[in-house]
Parts: sequence; C-alpha cells; structure tokens
Amino acid sequence: MRWFVGSAVTLLLVWTLYVASPYWALVDLANAVETRDASGIADRVNFRALRVELAKQIVAVGMSSRPLANALGSPDANIAAGTLAIAADPLLARLVTPEGLVALFQDLGPNRSKPVRLAGRLQPSAEGVRTAMDLVRTSRWRGFRNVYFTVSPSPDLPSARLQFRLSRLKWRLVGFDLTPEARQRLLDELIRLHGDAARR
Repeated sequence: MRWFVGSAVTLLLVWTLYVASPYWALVDLANAVETRDASGIADRVNFRALRVELAKQIVAVGMSSRPLANALGSPDANIAAGTLAIAADPLLARLVTPEGLVALFQDLGPNRSKPVRLAGRLQPSAEGVRTAMDLVRTSRWRGFRNVYFTVSPSPDLPSARLQFRLSRLKWRLVGFDLTPEARQRLLDELIRLHGDAARR
C-alpha cells in the first residue's frame, strides 16, 4: 500500500511539473526579453524553427497582395512564393536573432518604444496568482508537445500568438504568429530593402 501511495504521489508530482513547465518557459523568455539577455533568449528559442514560421508568414502576406511577388517575377504562384522566400532571407537573418526577437516584441507595443511584457512574474503573492491564471487562460495545448500563448499588450490592440514546443526535455519558442500590421511592416521593409539594392 505504501508503495502504491508513494508511486501515485510521485506520478502526480511529475505530471504537475510537466504541466507547469511551459508556463515557466514563457516567464523565463519574458524576463530575458525584458532585460535584453541574449543568452537567456537563445536558451528559450529554436531559431531554426522560428525562421521557417516567419518566412511562411512573410510569403503569405506577400502573395496575398502580390506587389513584391510580381516584381520578383513569375506568373506561377509556386515559383513566385519560392522567389519571395529567397528574397526574404536577408531580412529573416536579421530578425531571427535575440536582438531581432526583442524588436519584434517591441513592435507589438502601443508606441513601439519598448518590448511588450509577455508575462508577469510568478511569485507567491496575489499578483503571482493572477499571472498564473492569466497564463492558463491564454494558453492552448495541442497534444503533449505544443502549447500556444496569446499575447496582447492591451484589449484594444491586435494580439499575437506564441508557440512553444517540448524538445529534448526543454520548452522552446518555435512559432510567432505576428499581427497583420507587423506582417505588413515586414513586407514593406522587404520591398524597401530590394528597392535600395536595385538602385545601387
């Protein structure tokens, strides 16, 4: 009987730690972004996966409006999308870094003067309990390895979505669904970059 109770308690503890772990990962990333801690950000981000997801978003918005896709060149949608993804590579190389990620979170803010706070600090206080409840309320689990968090700096501003994935016993950011405005700004910057390059 003691063995059974001990095993049950151990399993419950392991399960609780597992369920809580992605929320701690988000708070860790939030603290690293706020303090601009490059090593802390790198520890919580899978930059390779994030780069792929951001490329998909840039290609999607570019193909929907077609200004850059047409300029780069092909009536075939697949070829144009591939060309657009290649054209976006220099922009992505700058964005998918700790500094670039801080800038993306800064872009979500109302005045874009500082990065938005992704999550409050978890601490043994009423504020810590509210933070934990907010994290649970804005999270969506997809299976056992993916958790999505909605980030909105204020109720009247569009929200973004962060995807964390468990890999090698660590939760890392693998996806960042930007707001429509942020996607359009990236596309405008990409058009500007290629316009400047063409004039040289």
